Amino acid sequence: MGRIIPLQGLAPGLLPEDASLARPEQFYQDSAATYRHIFNVVREGVLIYTWDGRLAETNQAALELLGYSRQRLLGRQTRFLAAPGRKQLPGLFRALRLALAGRPQQLEFWIRHGQGHSLPLQLKLVRGEFGGQPAIIALARDGRQQSPHFDPLTGLPNRNLLGERLRQEMGRIRKHGGRLAIAYLDLDGFKPINDELGHDIGDQVLRALGQRLQGLIGPRGGVARIGGDEFICLLPLNPGELHGPRLELLLEAITSPCLGLSPRLCLSGSLGVTFFPDDDESPDVLLRHADLAMYEAKRRGANRIAYFDVAAARRESELQQTRRAIRQGLQQQQFCLFYQPKVDMRRGTVVGLEALIRWQHPERGLLPPAAFLPAAEDDELIVSIGEWTLKTALAQIQSWWLQGLNLKVSVNLSARHLHHPDFMGYLERLLADYPNLEPGQLELEILETTALENTGRAREIINRCAKLGVGFSLDDFGTGYSSLAYLKTLPATTLKIDQCFIRDILHEPGEVAIVQGIISLARAFRQQVIAEGVETAECGALLLQLGCDLAQGYGIAHPMPAEQVPGWLRTWRAPPLWQQLADKHWAQEDHSLLAMGVEHRHWIKGILECIGTGQPLEDDSLFDPGLTRLGRWYEGRGRALYGDSPEFASLETPLRQIHVTVQEIAELLAREQPESARQQVSALEAQRDQVLAALTRLQLRVARPVQGSRLQ
Repeated sequence: MGRIIPLQGLAPGLLPEDASLARPEQFYQDSAATYRHIFNVVREGVLIYTWDGRLAETNQAALELLGYSRQRLLGRQTRFLAAPGRKQLPGLFRALRLALAGRPQQLEFWIRHGQGHSLPLQLKLVRGEFGGQPAIIALARDGRQQSPHFDPLTGLPNRNLLGERLRQEMGRIRKHGGRLAIAYLDLDGFKPINDELGHDIGDQVLRALGQRLQGLIGPRGGVARIGGDEFICLLPLNPGELHGPRLELLLEAITSPCLGLSPRLCLSGSLGVTFFPDDDESPDVLLRHADLAMYEAKRRGANRIAYFDVAAARRESELQQTRRAIRQGLQQQQFCLFYQPKVDMRRGTVVGLEALIRWQHPERGLLPPAAFLPAAEDDELIVSIGEWTLKTALAQIQSWWLQGLNLKVSVNLSARHLHHPDFMGYLERLLADYPNLEPGQLELEILETTALENTGRAREIINRCAKLGVGFSLDDFGTGYSSLAYLKTLPATTLKIDQCFIRDILHEPGEVAIVQGIISLARAFRQQVIAEGVETAECGALLLQLGCDLAQGYGIAHPMPAEQVPGWLRTWRAPPLWQQLADKHWAQEDHSLLAMGVEHRHWIKGILECIGTGQPLEDDSLFDPGLTRLGRWYEGRGRALYGDSPEFASLETPLRQIHVTVQEIAELLAREQPESARQQVSALEAQRDQVLAALTRLQLRVARPVQGSRLQ
């Protein structure tokens, strides 16, 4: 084997600039060279130890890796770099002896970095000579990329190593005193960075943030990345030290512009904190407590700190208790399905039913979904519930089929269930168990927000279900953050207007505008639209006029047990008001007329509220005929479109009368005579109804016939 000797004049360029010492024997040269040149052109850290274990030479890459200066390292024994608290020196000494005997060795060795933290090195040891004496060449690489203890992206410790460090620090505090803040950090607004700038920039931000946090914590503490955009910081506190300023610095590290983001991409953090030994639990429980506090910080808004408390622990305990009870309830068949009919208001027919889960709790009685499903949403338990619901619904569809009832049933799916890897497999196996049923008798309902969490996956599932014949409905439509682009790519067959827009549609003009918009979207994308939350015949009538024929709600039927469905089907009839409108529709230009009834109710509602409180009508639009929407429409667009109609002319008298009454009420309230104003309520309500009746006659007058849509 060649010798390593400090010869002069080795030809420059013998090693390329990116040279690697994968073959250390390339060091063994008999021609002149300086070690400095060779060392400075290789990527690995190179350390040369003499036969007695002292460091004789090193290169710049090794100094940067170890965090020490040359003066601090040269002449030191191999044990100098060993990280404290690890029983690894016997293994190192054995590897050194074998390498010196000519048997190359590879091992992982943890060092104490110059900045105080521990770091794993991947070492390759080979035999050489130095100054005419046997020597050991150690090639060192940062072991965090290969180590199971470090995050490969940032080089920070991962959850495994974090748990070990936490246990060590807890032992130190128990012995010497002090406090430890365990801070769980989750970034706010990180997704837009990946979406708009790309994942490479996102990775750079995470690396830069990790380095900054590590610098703030210092060598006594620790920072770990546990996945995604989540970090955990261990922050030792001296006796009497205030924790607030140091934790605020962690948040400032995130919002600082030094991360290189543009001002419109705001990055902040939610920080959850618990303290040891105040919170004297195991490391796993401490991390869970900090995690709970982080979610509380996120619930309160971005860039906040929240501290773990007993209430949070109680909620967590109750959550786990509820989940255990749900699992037991599934095993003991405590759950059942209720069914709420969906109807075609124009044809007067039942088009299907929605399956709604109920829990027959042994102590609390019959529970609705809101009482227990939230506890299961973020757990695999929701998949079990979803599979049970699908299986039970299909069994019920077959039971009705055997009774001669061909019914379509929709089932609600959670986001976790929809995106479960085996969802399609389970559905296909389940449908195969009911060969007599048409797959189209099953419809799946997903929340709009669920579909948009992973549009690509949702589109794939919907398309695969469509090939089976199973339809999809977007539930609670209008409450999420959908865009036309997303809606275009999701091939759902039905949009379901959320009931929050339907309940007050007779009195809130804004809700009418939203519903009109959703109906127009559905038409543009050739989708059906159904309204939930229809509680009165009048509400359904307005929806019919706006072009929404399908509906469900308490005004049609409450959810009912399966055995009650056949009897309800035999007796249900559409209200006469719907029958009156069944063969009529209105052109787009007539929609402002349809909205006037809502505007009128809204106007009178505001006046009645003022009468109830006794407050003056400070808003001029409440009593000035020329400022009300109905008044402006009557003199403007209404007169232009319908001025020649006798039904339009019949509006004049009740409108004039109600404005006179409102003016009188305004004067009474201004003179602080609320009791006198209240005496006008009956007359005001009667005049309101007269105006509404006149508007209805005009609406029917301008309606156009619809062929083939009469009630059956």
